[in-house]
Amino acid sequence: MSLSSLFSKPDRRTIAALVGAITLLLAGLAVRDCFIVADELGLPLWQSKTLLAIAALRVLLMLAGVALCFVAWFFPKLVIAGSERFSDLFNSLAKFAPILRFFPVFVLPGLLYFFFFLFLKTQIGGYFADHTASRVLLFWIFSLVGSLWIKASGRVAWFHAWLLSLLFLSAGYRLVLFLPEISASPFSLGWSEGSRLYLPALFNSQSIFGKPLPLPILHPTLHLLLYPPYAIGAPILLHRLWRVGLLLLLTTLTSHALLRRVGFITGGSKPLLLIWLTLTLLTLPVYLHLLVPVILLLWFVSTKQMGRTLVVLAVASVWAGLSRINWYPVPALLTIALLLLDRKDQPFRPKDLITYAALFLGGSGLAALSMQTYIRLSGITQTGDFFTSLNSSLLWDRLLPSQTYSLGVLPGILLFAVPFIAALTAICLPKPNQPTPLPIHTNLLLATELTALFFGGLLVSTKIGGGSDIHNMDAFAILLLIISATLLLA
Repeated sequence: MSLSSLFSKPDRRTIAALVGAITLLLAGLAVRDCFIVADELGLPLWQSKTLLAIAALRVLLMLAGVALCFVAWFFPKLVIAGSERFSDLFNSLAKFAPILRFFPVFVLPGLLYFFFFLFLKTQIGGYFADHTASRVLLFWIFSLVGSLWIKASGRVAWFHAWLLSLLFLSAGYRLVLFLPEISASPFSLGWSEGSRLYLPALFNSQSIFGKPLPLPILHPTLHLLLYPPYAIGAPILLHRLWRVGLLLLLTTLTSHALLRRVGFITGGSKPLLLIWLTLTLLTLPVYLHLLVPVILLLWFVSTKQMGRTLVVLAVASVWAGLSRINWYPVPALLTIALLLLDRKDQPFRPKDLITYAALFLGGSGLAALSMQTYIRLSGITQTGDFFTSLNSSLLWDRLLPSQTYSLGVLPGILLFAVPFIAALTAICLPKPNQPTPLPIHTNLLLATELTALFFGGLLVSTKIGGGSDIHNMDAFAILLLIISATLLLA
């Protein structure tokens, strides 16, 4: 399978109109940012030459967007001729200077560096650093510039050149954001970093602190994964490097396991999909210890080997039980979903419902039992400390934009999920003279799982400690990704 087979290539007129419309929208919102920044500085916009110049430049981008839409709609031949002239011009230049074809290697990192330089190193960029529209507009423009070089440097369609540019810039942006987390500073770099550095030591407290101490209460599996640097007496820098490296490794392994499961193991587009899936998991974000059971299930669950499936479900459920209370049923639900997708071409059998019910009850029960066993071995006498989240207040305002999360949990997860749901709906809707990709009972069961995980994630997000991002929607998002990949890539 190739990249071109995954994305239908729109014609140049459609691409030009889309680019114009997006540029118009983002530039309009960015102009609004200029007025907001001026108000924050306590002066009218016209009294600052710099802000006025930036606003004027963004207005010009708005006009450029309108012009591009107009030309694409009424004069599509100009769009085609212009794109061909650009390609011909670059090819002519490349004959005299072949190194130009390798410029994307330098152009894309240069654009990324310039993006961070503007917002981190310049005073005026600092004023706009917290304004999303301004940052997205600049990133959008840079992705278009990068796509020009990719298009000119290789035999790739304009639409695919833009996708590649956006993917590479996004991956670089995500990696650069990790750099501040790899530091030798003795001070905490985040809200929970102190506990992340201290609690793993409790697994060997006798050696480290000179006396036995109780085991961690929260996320025991996370702190177990973060323990290895203590085994070699590593400095704080290596502890932070280990956490970042482990997160990147587990997200990449999860993406690879998903592509392998759907049969997407060959073709030049696999690395690109691997990067995209990894970025998606990092953006959610998903806690690194919760990816372990997902990897196991994706790799080993099979309708042809139910014995192996039961073993891996048991292992995944024990791990989930030692991880988070809201993940008790998740391995069982993911296993049922994977079995349903594997059997999508088979007729409905009522006895399957009994099997799925047994898997759900058995997996969830084993997860709860594993936590109860851990509590008994932890050395903590106040066992109620393990379940304080069940009694915490519900802060419903966090579902919508708030000071804790400017986007809001509900808009955030909808922004993530709606494109996948729209694609799945288009695929699964009945079409004349065409079989549906999934039988109705599979659709109903998968929709039930998604609905349960969606509202369960929203409820957990309103708890104390949640709602700062959409990480509590992780189980819903992972199941949605699995279903989408199975139907779109297989």
